[in-house]
Amino acid sequence: MYTSATLIQQKIGRVLTADEQSLFNAVVGPAIDEWINNYLGMSYNDANGSVVIKRNGGSAAVYFGPLATVTKVEYVDPDTAIDAGDELGTSDYYFENGWLFTYSRKPFINGVRNIRLTGTFADVPASIALAATMLASKPLQHKGAREVDSEKIGDYQVTYSNLSTQAGVAELIDDSILNLLAPFKPLRVG
Repeated sequence: MYTSATLIQQKIGRVLTADEQSLFNAVVGPAIDEWINNYLGMSYNDANGSVVIKRNGGSAAVYFGPLATVTKVEYVDPDTAIDAGDELGTSDYYFENGWLFTYSRKPFINGVRNIRLTGTFADVPASIALAATMLASKPLQHKGAREVDSEKIGDYQVTYSNLSTQAGVAELIDDSILNLLAPFKPLRVG
């Protein structure tokens, strides 16, 4: 996930309840990751291991997203059961800032054959982690007056503070979050 309960607790200045922690792990965290991935058109993953991504050809520049390494590039037939690929040599392509380019500047083949790239994802940038933390924290931050109840029996006193209002869902996505994500949203060419 792009954020954690620890980062959220630091942001809101309190410990999450067991119910809040459970909701974050089961629903909120995955939903935020999915929204960010859809907004950016790519995903980051700090897990080890290789990833395989397929894209259509037809252009001399094809966007694959934030990969730390590229180990293999090949043409594949999308509808065959065996899915055997024709591997491109390292003199045929280069990878830069998420884009795969041909050295010849001629388009990668489009149509029946797609491009399959094998590599490893780059680590999650701090700006994306901060945006995810802000998204997860907003509904938990208090936006209204506190209701205070106090009871005292002898020297023993208990005070309850209830939050009367919280930030609404409409306030989740704002310019501060979009500005944090903007550098990672790729510009499409062609």
